[in-house]
Amino acid sequence: MAVIRRNLVLSLAYNVVAVSLAVTGHMNPVLAAVLMPLSSMTVVLSSYRAKTF
Repeated sequence: MAVIRRNLVLSLAYNVVAVSLAVTGHMNPVLAAVLMPLSSMTVVLSSYRAKTF
């Protein structure tokens, strides 16, 4: 359960920061869209490392 919570927090935090920067104009929205899969890769790699998926 700890891995799920950690993955959820990491993904939500990354998405909130990236979307907020894109909405306020501090980051190009296209760049934010390209970087969005990074949050998914973080979750997958974290689960793989914990070997609990």
